[in-house]
Amino acid sequence: MVDLAALDDFLTGWWRIAARAVADPDDWQRMHAEASRQA
Repeated sequence: MVDLAALDDFLTGWWRIAARAVADPDDWQRMHAEASRQA
């Protein structure tokens, strides 16, 4: 038997990120620009 809990956790997190990026693309770009400046 295969435990798919880790896969479910990954997909849930990915879905949240994808939904945020689609909901407000400008905010998504700002977040990436800010992260680049802090790196």
